[in-house]
Amino acid sequence: FKNEQKVWNTWFNLITQESEWTQRLFWLLWPILNTIKSNWILLIDEVDTHMHFLLIENLIKFIHSLNDEWKNNIWNSQFIFNTHSLDLMDLELFRKDQIYFTSKNNYWATEIYSLDDFKEIQIRNNSDIKKAYKNWVFGGVPILSDFYL
Repeated sequence: FKNEQKVWNTWFNLITQESEWTQRLFWLLWPILNTIKSNWILLIDEVDTHMHFLLIENLIKFIHSLNDEWKNNIWNSQFIFNTHSLDLMDLELFRKDQIYFTSKNNYWATEIYSLDDFKEIQIRNNSDIKKAYKNWVFGGVPILSDFYL
């Protein structure tokens, strides 16, 4: 554009001219839409890799706000992903039963449990669960006592 007038068209290459997070967003869109359309389960490892947390947040909001045409299918679809980002640990983005933690037990086996399992703790929609997580309230924090060089 020159002086708000279109001068010429140009092509761009997604691989060479866009950032890794933009590329990853495009690579995730087809499997997500196909999962919804086909009532599948989609597993995404490290969903936040190479992506800005606001992109992931808006992608999740997009999934949660699909229009009526898609809503009939989404109830039979499931999205499972893991992350190390605390930015996604948000009760405005997920329900308590949608947030899970993993933790090593005394035998170094991995246990999985939901935020909703903590019935003895009063967790409100405005609770700061990121701060509680950092303070070991929910477990899932690496044990660093055996860490040495």
